[in-house]
Amino acid sequence: MNTIDKLRAQYSPVKGSKFNVSIQFPVFLAGQLATEQINIFCQATTIPSGSTDMVEVFHRGSSMKIAGDNTYPDWTVTVKMNVDYNIYKTIQRWREFMRSDILGTHANDLTYKTIATIEQLDGADNVIFTEVLVGIFPTVVGDVTLGDEERSNFEIFDLTFAYDYTLPQTI
Repeated sequence: MNTIDKLRAQYSPVKGSKFNVSIQFPVFLAGQLATEQINIFCQATTIPSGSTDMVEVFHRGSSMKIAGDNTYPDWTVTVKMNVDYNIYKTIQRWREFMRSDILGTHANDLTYKTIATIEQLDGADNVIFTEVLVGIFPTVVGDVTLGDEERSNFEIFDLTFAYDYTLPQTI
């Protein structure tokens, strides 16, 4: 095997366009739907980043750096609208359940937080990396753009979720 073939065998780039996103709905929504989990037809998303704060501890004239709190930024998914607006309506119901402006209620976080899974696929559609987001809930349901100039485009909207932490899992 020549050097180029060895390199190809060791390094095969992954296409960012090959991924799956699925969200497990909270129990209160799953009872109203035909499924407890949905695979979202996404246009774009990210495998979210995370950061660890650094804490400097001083002792007898010396300093030592130790790991502090982990923080996770919000996660955004760009969703292609389905013909019955099912995903859009379901996420809106989820938001209304968490904090109802109409009823003036606020749900317990154990009832509305759930998990999402992002799977990176290889060229043969095999899962090569999985990231699980734990404790997610929607914070923003973005605008759906309507207009005559949109006739050759799919309707899309952004969903933004907050989450508690991630569990990366290699397969």
